[in-house]
Parts: sequence; C-alpha cells; structure tokens
Amino acid sequence: MPTWDTLYKNLIRDNGNDLWKEPHEYLVEFFGRQEKPSQPARILDLGCGTGRHLIFLEDLGYQSFGLDISPTGLTYSREWLQKKGHPVRILMADMTSLPYSSSSFDLIISTYVIHHNILADMRKTIKEMYRLLIPGGMILVSIPSTRGFRHDRGKQIEPGTIIPDIGQDCGIPHHYSDLGEIASEFVAYVIREIKLEEVMNDDGYLSSHWFIRAEKPKEILV
Repeated sequence: MPTWDTLYKNLIRDNGNDLWKEPHEYLVEFFGRQEKPSQPARILDLGCGTGRHLIFLEDLGYQSFGLDISPTGLTYSREWLQKKGHPVRILMADMTSLPYSSSSFDLIISTYVIHHNILADMRKTIKEMYRLLIPGGMILVSIPSTRGFRHDRGKQIEPGTIIPDIGQDCGIPHHYSDLGEIASEFVAYVIREIKLEEVMNDDGYLSSHWFIRAEKPKEILV
C-alpha cells in the first residue's frame, strides 16, 4: 500500500510548482460571504497537503494552522508560506489523534481528507475535530458520496470502505458515505448545510462529494 508521502513526492515530481495552487471553490464561496475579521480567527486545515488553503486563509487575515501526515507536503507548505512572508504553524501528525488542546480553534477545514480511513478511524477524526472546536465553532469538510464512480472500484475492506484500483491516489483507503451515515456520524454537531458537488471527469466518470458545514453547539446538554 502506498504512503501519502510517496504520493506527494510523485505529484510534486510530475507537477512541480503547478500543484494545487488554487483554493477549493466551496471555501472561496464560504469565506467570500464572511466579514473581514477584526481579530484573526484561528483556523485549522486538517490535511493541509502542500498548503493552498493555508496561503488562502493567511491572505484573508486569518491565523492558519496546518496538519498533515506527509513530510514532503509539509515541506512544500513551509517553503510556500515563508516565500509569501506568512507565519508557519504546521505540524506532522495522524488525524485520528490531533496534537492540540481542546477548544483551540474557531473553525476547522478539511477537503478530501478525513475519508482516507476505515469508518472507525474516520469517526475518531470527527470526534477529535469536535474536541478542538470552541463552542459555536464550525467545521467545513468534504466526504465522498456513494454516487461516485470509485465507490465500488477496487478491494472492499469493510462496508463502504474501498481501496480503489484507479486514480492518482489508488491504493489508499477511501470511505464513501450516504446522507444517512453523515447524519449519524455528525450527530453531535448542528448541521447547517450539506451540499453535493458532482463533476464528470474527462473519462466520463462521476466524481461525487458531500460538503458539510456543521457547528459545535454553544451549549452542551448533559
């Protein structure tokens, strides 16, 4: 099974400085609706990769923090942040056990990341994000839908979790969710929006992802 670091090395080798430069459209649209912060909010990019969203957030006036499991991705992020004159706040760690104090962040973003696990470990990540949020804090995350063409392409290792045999990240576990599972796994949050993003690629295959905006309740019932 390939590692994320191997994949990043191959992607950087093949794409150079053109690798993932633009922030995701969902995040651009969301932050475009927000007022410019009077005090910089603390935002964690969980699975920051090569840093495109760290740069995007710093340019908007937020305090960005990045976490990834790939040393190569983090090196790319660090060099890009330094080149832009931004602070470097990045750590290497596994997403199922996040090395931050509880209630550390106003917002957590994670695009195309938390599903790269079996369901039990994705569930740990969802709980860890909840722990890190301040009351009233928000997550913006994406999870692939069972409508996507790769949800049954490869080796099934448990219901809903596939090791795909096609694509640039083949060999890495992918967990696919339907709406019922999303409601169940994010039950501790207040879900504010679920948006289905679907794109037909050049080969005629459907890429399908849920984008979820959810909030940690301001008052926790016990």
